[in-house]
Amino acid sequence: MLKYLAEARAEGRDGVEENFAFHLAIVRISRNPYIIQALEFLSAAMRRSIAEGFAGATDQAEGIPAIYQEHRRILQAIESGDVAGAGEAVRRHTEAGRTRPPPAQRTPEKS
Repeated sequence: MLKYLAEARAEGRDGVEENFAFHLAIVRISRNPYIIQALEFLSAAMRRSIAEGFAGATDQAEGIPAIYQEHRRILQAIESGDVAGAGEAVRRHTEAGRTRPPPAQRTPEKS
C-alpha cells in the first residue's frame, strides 16, 4: 500500500490521491460505517489538507519522509494485529499533522 505513495512522488506526482487512498483504506478497515461516511463526506477537505501538508515539504525532515514513516508505523501495527499500537500510531500521526507548520510558515530550503 505504501509503495504507491513513494512511486507517485518518484514519478513527480504530488501523491495526494495515493495518500488519501491510504487514509480511506485505514478507515475502511474499521468497518465503522459512520467513520467511513464521515471521511468520504470530508474527502475534498482532506485532499486539500494533504496537498497543503505536502507543499514544499519534500526535502524537509518533518515533511514527506516523516509522513511516510508515520504511515508505515500505522500499517505495521495493523498488519501485526496490534490494535493498541495502531491506535497509538494514528494518534501520533494526527498530532504530528496538527503541529507541522503550514506551507506559508515553512523556512525555504537553502541550496
